Amino acid sequence: MARELFGEDVETKPVRREWEVDPSAKFLILPIPFGVDERIRQRVNRGRKTQNLIQETTEQATNRLRAIALARAEYALVDSVGFEVVTRSPKHAEELSAALGDEAPVKPGQFVKLDGKWTPAVKAAYFAMDPEFVAWVSDQGGELAQTVIVERETERGKT
Repeated sequence: MARELFGEDVETKPVRREWEVDPSAKFLILPIPFGVDERIRQRVNRGRKTQNLIQETTEQATNRLRAIALARAEYALVDSVGFEVVTRSPKHAEELSAALGDEAPVKPGQFVKLDGKWTPAVKAAYFAMDPEFVAWVSDQGGELAQTVIVERETERGKT
């Protein structure tokens, strides 16, 4: 599967992964190539000087790292199989409902299947509800990229 990001074609194959929080759900996740990861970091850090990064507060650093994880997760998550979410707050239900568009409005406490519905808007709405999931998807994309590197080196006889 080729995806274009930052004007660059990236050859990737989604990999099915299981989330330990919900082992019945499976996710198609793309490896995050080094070049893509670097561009994400550059975009998030744009306008910040190295000196400013050194002097940033813990809160600023946390927000910057969350923004990087969010961008990585948005890139990496392709789809899910068997993944249902429940909205706990009216605000999250409203945001998810708006992101899903034509479907019936989502109510607090309602279970919603997101399989096949991972548009950028749905990702944004759900990721705002579940930062732990964002971190997991981001980490999985990074781990998969490392696996791809090892597999390529093995094929070339380097390891």
